[in-house]
Order: sequence, then structure tokens, then C-alpha cells
Amino acid sequence: MPQKKMALDCLLQSGIPVCGGCRFEEKLIIPGVRSASRLPQNAKSVLVGLFPYYVGAKKANLSLYSVIADYHDVAGRMLDTACEKLKELFPQHSFVPFVDASPIAEVAVALKSGLGKLGRNGQLITEKYGSMTFIGEIVTDLDLGFDDCETEQCENCGKCIAACPTGALSESGFCKDICRSHFSQKKGELTEWETNQLKSGGLAWGCDICTLACPHNASPEITPITEFTADIQPELTEKNIEILMKNRAFAWRGEKVLRRNLSILKDK
Repeated sequence: MPQKKMALDCLLQSGIPVCGGCRFEEKLIIPGVRSASRLPQNAKSVLVGLFPYYVGAKKANLSLYSVIADYHDVAGRMLDTACEKLKELFPQHSFVPFVDASPIAEVAVALKSGLGKLGRNGQLITEKYGSMTFIGEIVTDLDLGFDDCETEQCENCGKCIAACPTGALSESGFCKDICRSHFSQKKGELTEWETNQLKSGGLAWGCDICTLACPHNASPEITPITEFTADIQPELTEKNIEILMKNRAFAWRGEKVLRRNLSILKDK
């Protein structure tokens, strides 16, 4: 059995429903990311896994990706399991997992792996799950002989750009500073404009507008990952905030920012 298939089977056997791979290149490294020190020496290949998160239209006041158990933990465990299996098969080689805080440009490696196409909002669009997937990767010094795929662009319908309420998405690109998702995560006091935008959006965390505007997200498949479907909490409240801060993707930001956002929404 070719090494490439053996490696991809390790990801599938670890519960990762969509996977692929590409060659490692130095240009994929994001400058200034501290986790780059964990990359194996003489890295040759990147194994890429997708973790679908859509659990149905249950949104209340949280972005859809944050109504489920923290993907950092769930995806991290699956990637760790895959690395253990890979190490058993290829004991002379290194396998290092990354999720979110990755030194690798994650959308770029997913595109090079042929796992989807690039949306105008920068998201990876997949056939089955739309753009509602998290991306994780395993970098190895084992040459798995991947052939890179051509980067495919979306149909450029412009619906994500037209839907963006703040102009953060435009024909000229993306401006993070005026993105609702960005300032829902900012520390400190928000400006009057940011406060009004948060109120208008109605979310205590994140923003789904450009995602939901994409035609590819009209009917995505429900995630097959049971840890995501087992504990769905679509609403953040003053009563459940301490519980949700233990196992949700927004926990890293701390209670103070979330309580500020809840207070802003309460004053609508």
C-alpha cells in the first residue's frame, strides 16, 4: 500500500471525515507565529484534515461555529490520535499537529490539497459542507509524494461582499478592523459605531453574515463529528457563561469581553 494512502487512512481512522495532503513549502509559513518553532526539521509534507461544524439552524446569539464544543479540543484530540497511528507506521519520522494557532497558512494548504475552492471572503468552500469547516494539519518530515492541486476560485457571485454590513468585505479585499466578528473579540470599551454594529448584528460572539450569504452554505450537510452534535448551546447568557467558558471556542478571550457584549445586546 502506498505511503500516501496509509497516511490518509490514519486520519480517517481517527475520525477526521475529510482529509488530503500537499507538499510542504517554506512560503506556507506565516511570519511571526511562535508555533513555527514546533515544525519538524526538513519538513516534506502536510496532511490536512477538515472538521465540519454545522449542526443545523440553531443560532441564537452565538456564531454557528461556537455553539458546539471547543474545536481546538475536539480537532486536537483527533489529530493527536492520527499522529500516534502515523508514528506507529513510520517510527523514523516526526508528525506534528496544528489547529488554529498554526504557523501554516491553513486555507492555502487545504486548497493545495484539493479539498475545496477559495471564496471571496477568504473561506475554504467544500462540496459537502460549504465553508462550515475547521482546518487542522499535521506537518511531517516524511515525503508522501503529494501532487499539489491548482487553486480553484469560487464563482465570484459577490453575495458575500454585498451582504457584509460594515464594508469589511469589498472588491479590494478584507479589512479586519471593521469586521463585526473582530470587534466582538476586542478587549476594552468599544466605540459608539462598534457598539451599534454589535447591537444590529445581535451576536455576543462572531458574525455569520458573509458565510450564510454564500450559496454553497444554503444546505450544508450536518457534521458527522458526534462531539460537536452532542452538546449544542446556541445562546450565551449571564446564567450559563461560566459553564460555557470551560469548553467553547470563545473561552480564550475571557469572561470580561463576553459580559461586555451581553450588556450591549441587553441595551438594544
